[in-house]
Amino acid sequence: GNLEEDGTCRDAYTGTDEVVTAVCLKQYANVTAEPAIDSQGREEVALFDISDILSWNRTQMGEWWYWEGKERFPCHDKGDCLAHLPMAFHKYEPQYFYDFEKEFYGYVTKAKKNDASLFISDNGSLASRNWPNFDMTYQYLQRVR
Repeated sequence: GNLEEDGTCRDAYTGTDEVVTAVCLKQYANVTAEPAIDSQGREEVALFDISDILSWNRTQMGEWWYWEGKERFPCHDKGDCLAHLPMAFHKYEPQYFYDFEKEFYGYVTKAKKNDASLFISDNGSLASRNWPNFDMTYQYLQRVR
């Protein structure tokens, strides 16, 4: 690999800290790191905005670092490539996590249509905010619930 991914266990303040952590886990604990994906190849850890990942098409985008080393699954070209039991969402400001909580743990589903703290889409769907790429993102959030 390159200087960042040289196969050694060490303190690494790089963009590839997951690779270095995997090397250390193997070297010192005999634990082999596995991709954080479900059986359909959907990501259990979102590194980008979920509305973006849900719409990505690997063939149209071409190969770049996000796809590097990943086994190809049908969802990579069809979309909906986020696990329905996600472990983590990265790249969000703290206020978004309050909205995720509302979406996942029922506040939105129990609210009244006149609740001013919620967003109501054109088709009458209640959500904690006007999510980017609303229809696709809203459908994903419903599946996660």
